[in-house]
Amino acid sequence: MVLLSKSSSGENCLGWAARDTSGVLSPYNFIRRDTGPDHASLTITYCGICYADVAWEKNIPRNTIYPVVPGYEIVGIVKEVGSNDCRFKVGDHFGVGPYVNSCKTCEHCKIREKVHCDAETTHTFNSVDEDGIITRGGYSSYNVVLEGYVFKIPDNYPLVLAAPLLCAGITVYAPMMRHKVNKPGKSLGVVGSGGLGHLAVKFGKAFGLHVTVFCTSNSKKDEALNLLGADKFIISSNMQQMEDLNNFLNRSSHDTLSESDVQKGKAWIMQLLAVACLSLATKMEEIEVLLSVDLQVEEFKFIFEAKTIQRMELLVLSTLKWRMRVVTPFTFMDYFFRKNNDDLPPPSSQISRLVDLILRLTRGIEYLEFKPSEVAAVVSISVIRETNLDKRDFKCLKLIHELQRSAAVQSVSQNPIGVLDV
Repeated sequence: MVLLSKSSSGENCLGWAARDTSGVLSPYNFIRRDTGPDHASLTITYCGICYADVAWEKNIPRNTIYPVVPGYEIVGIVKEVGSNDCRFKVGDHFGVGPYVNSCKTCEHCKIREKVHCDAETTHTFNSVDEDGIITRGGYSSYNVVLEGYVFKIPDNYPLVLAAPLLCAGITVYAPMMRHKVNKPGKSLGVVGSGGLGHLAVKFGKAFGLHVTVFCTSNSKKDEALNLLGADKFIISSNMQQMEDLNNFLNRSSHDTLSESDVQKGKAWIMQLLAVACLSLATKMEEIEVLLSVDLQVEEFKFIFEAKTIQRMELLVLSTLKWRMRVVTPFTFMDYFFRKNNDDLPPPSSQISRLVDLILRLTRGIEYLEFKPSEVAAVVSISVIRETNLDKRDFKCLKLIHELQRSAAVQSVSQNPIGVLDV
């Protein structure tokens, strides 16, 4: 990127801004905020160029605030620090990524995982910060950022090489570390060898992995094999090569597919995986949720972030037009038990029996014929040994007993994993 000098006009910062949907950048003078007690003033020496920059320059997400100064792969030198305790000193090398503020009060923020903030994060550009200022990014001469959102870059690491690590680098590095794809003996498949893909290959080789690159043509073969050091290069449109590689990424080696350019019509990508880890390297928030069969990890216990679960639930509820409510036999269990037991609540022993019968019943698909209230009524009556059942109730009770006998040798697990698949 072109290095910028201080403006000679009244504005104290010089940047490059897009002013309309053409996305054309031109010099733009503006005022940065003063350095507050918790801020660091940063001289920008280099800024990487990301596709997200181009997207917002042209208003592809339809929320661009013009004039927009893009750039969130920012590196440079600290020129001033605030009056409060700061991790930086003047002259330190720094990096700033896609976020410059968050709520600071949620559990993620409290443990310095601000990028996973449960509330709305403030992006490095095209966001409205808490003080009402519109953020402007790294295509500029300097920036003033809260020091908690600034990263220290080792002095011996060239700043010109560090900028792409602030977005593309961390996008592929983080899932590789999270899923333990960082040890020799494992395999990594990289779909596409662009901005993210080429860094995935470099990290993979640094970790000692066997790396296979998939591209649609031979144009990047020499770069992938000889410059980046990939072990194998596959033309994804070559059916013979794909057939020869089918299921090469196998279960025993706990392999991983890093997907940086998966499009419709590329179902073969998923077929390369047996039981493995699929890492989705994305730059923007997805508006579609993948099928669970497409998300395979090497461990059976899943840890989802609160924000991810929230988005998933909102997607489901919006798809159902908010007509979803939880109704199970457990909803009616207390009511029917009291109704058939002189309004007395069930003791703990009978509660265990009620739960046991209902959980056993859910193992048979035939029970779906009955409403949750019918199941609760019959189970409650069965437990308190009532016999005044009508024909339909008797049919339900008979089914429960049949399922109970078929599962007599099995005990109900007290561990929630594997009890109910939802």
